[in-house]
This record gives sequence, structure tokens and C-alpha cells, in this order.
Amino acid sequence: MARVCERAWALPRAGTRIAAWRWAVWLLALLLVVLLQAPLRNGFGAGMWVGVPVFFAVSTGVWLWTQHLLLANRIGWLPLLPGALLGAAATSALGLTARLYMPGALNRALGEYGSLGLVLTMLSWLIVVCGALTFAFTIGAVLAQEPPLNRYFGTGRPGS
Repeated sequence: MARVCERAWALPRAGTRIAAWRWAVWLLALLLVVLLQAPLRNGFGAGMWVGVPVFFAVSTGVWLWTQHLLLANRIGWLPLLPGALLGAAATSALGLTARLYMPGALNRALGEYGSLGLVLTMLSWLIVVCGALTFAFTIGAVLAQEPPLNRYFGTGRPGS
């Protein structure tokens, strides 16, 4: 994923400049978000009308921080915002869609293939989520570097 972000921003490959503690903190924060995902989406009891925007805001922060770490602080926070917003939109949409699709898919896979079907279904969903994030980060980088947004972010393609 770091290479995807680096290529989207036309950056050379980063060395091992990132402190390991940052990744540990990021992993713990992501685990916390995953564990609190259901209460977040429910607005901690206030309902989906509050929960979905709260989850979207938390997701935006997670994907902003993720890109910042993947790019080793070589791109400022503001230019990473389009990718974070697209990533949050993708994961929010996929999270809402999962409630409809995954129970039936898991039941069919368990019925046909047993526990292997469960693994294959979960891996397939993980691939969909990772693909959506890859597109979100790449499209976000392009949007931040091209008109009209590049004027606001102070970014542009190298050589332009």
C-alpha cells in the first residue's frame, strides 16, 4: 500500500525512516476503531442518523493518518484529505453494504464449502475493501495534484 501511495504521489521509495512505535500506535488505533465499529455506526445509542456521520469522520481521520504514515510524512496533511475522504466514503458504504450482503454470502459459503467457505468469503471481502482503499488513495492523490484542487493544496504534478 505504501508503494501505491508513493506512485500516486510520484515519490521515490521511502527508506525505513518511520519509527516502529508509530506503526504500533496506528495498529492499536485501527484495532480500537474496528472493535468500536458497531457502536460508532449506531451513534453510541443515538441511531444511524448520528452514527454514520460519526463513523465517516472517524474513518476520515484513520485514512488520513494511514496515508501520512505510508508516505513517511513527505506529503502534508491537507493534500491527503481527498484520499482520506474517498477512503472514508468507500469504507462507510462497504460497511453499510456488508450488513446486507455478508450474512447471505457466509451462509451460502458455509453450506457449500464448510469452514473453508467462511475463510474464502472473508478473504474476498477483505480484497474488496483493500481495492476500494487503493482506488480511493490513488484518485485522492490525482485530485489533489490536478486543477482546481491543486491551487488550494499547493500541489501539482512534478515537472508541470
